[in-house]
Amino acid sequence: MTGYPDQEPAGVAGFAPPDYFAGLHAFMAIMTALEARRRSGEGSWVDVSQFNTTVAALGPYLLDEQLTGTVVERNGNRTPWFAPQGVYPCRGDDRWVAVSVTDDEAWAALAAIVDPDGGLGADPALAAVEGRTAAHDRLDAVIGRWSESRSAEQAATELQAAGIAAYPVNDSEAMLLDAQLRDYGWYQVLPSFRFPEGDLFSGCALRLSDTPGHWDWAAPTMAEHTEERLATAGGLSEAEIAGLIDEGAAFLPTSPELKLRRPYTHVLGPLGLKGSAR
Repeated sequence: MTGYPDQEPAGVAGFAPPDYFAGLHAFMAIMTALEARRRSGEGSWVDVSQFNTTVAALGPYLLDEQLTGTVVERNGNRTPWFAPQGVYPCRGDDRWVAVSVTDDEAWAALAAIVDPDGGLGADPALAAVEGRTAAHDRLDAVIGRWSESRSAEQAATELQAAGIAAYPVNDSEAMLLDAQLRDYGWYQVLPSFRFPEGDLFSGCALRLSDTPGHWDWAAPTMAEHTEERLATAGGLSEAEIAGLIDEGAAFLPTSPELKLRRPYTHVLGPLGLKGSAR
């Protein structure tokens, strides 16, 4: 399913969606098991399969095959229910803007912007998504000619102002500097065992009105909390903890004196973030 029609399947490039699918399903399973325990006092065995949770995400495609016999194939950035849709070249080196026309109103707005004198908006064959899907290659060419004279940010801003879903295609550096993420307060610098200046960390994607989530520390180093957890949760004495460590049954951080510095520390100032030493 992933890739362009004229190329081999692309596979997964930078991250593995099944990891996230399985994690979300495991979270819900654990919450359900805890609620069942609260009601009955009995525990539950939780079995989560990455393969099964990934197949669960393909429900619409499986139903489409059962109902219509359609077997989905690689279609790049296109989907059958939105058109036109894709990433379009912009001014600069490997710069693109992502555009998705989600309804007929957005199409009328897009046609007026990218082809004000060409009559796309007046073409009755393009009034519905089926007609635009059939003419997708032609529409892509028109949009690409319009976008290539603009920066990705300029193109996205102009389209967004007209009610069209659009955003620059960002690399990692651009994500760090993204204005929307900065305004949201997504990035934080949190205390860290290994990084005296603090470590750049993501925010909490879920915000509840009365209990907004937050992180107090960056990710721990391996075995950072061994002694603390054995003492508080395990109720062990210092001598018992030392004995477990001597026997190799418990571990402390390797080279605790080793302190590191992230290569991107220099961007924290422009981001409006300050280091937070632990």
